[in-house]
Amino acid sequence: VGTNDYVLTADSAATNGVKWAAVSSGGWTSLATGSLSGTTTTVNITTTGYKQVQVFLKNVTAAADYNMDVRLNGDSGNNYNFVGATMSASTTFSGQARSATDNFFVDAYEATANGYFSFTINDPASTDAHKIFAGIYTAKNSANTFNLAGFVNGRYMSNSAISSISFVMGASASTGTYEIYGVK
Repeated sequence: VGTNDYVLTADSAATNGVKWAAVSSGGWTSLATGSLSGTTTTVNITTTGYKQVQVFLKNVTAAADYNMDVRLNGDSGNNYNFVGATMSASTTFSGQARSATDNFFVDAYEATANGYFSFTINDPASTDAHKIFAGIYTAKNSANTFNLAGFVNGRYMSNSAISSISFVMGASASTGTYEIYGVK
């Protein structure tokens, strides 16, 4: 019988070709956490060894109505293609598709709205393929007069490994936090 919380693994160097070993940690690793500030917050990350990067923005508010965009590796060239849709509380649906833009659109916020956004970048360390991203978002103000939800999916047309993510706001964020994880 082995040890609690251990698994039997193959090991050709072991006497019988197997051994008991601790379960590998795998899973999610925190790459960065912090607060949004000013009109642009750039977060440098290391993506080596990760299959995905997962980003969470929480409680994002601003002093004025604005859009938040995302740039990868500080790239403001026309290297993003995406499609997205937004549904507002009044059941108004709006869609958009952009080709060769300088960022990808995350969300539209009304002043004092609390916004939440989650997106994933696949194969972030790869240097031989474009990066695919997908995300969802929602925002609501305290008076419950502004509510929306939506999604964005697209491609970053660069073969560079992801080394930074910039959150670009049309107006200064008064609050908001980010959490970025590497997924093995």
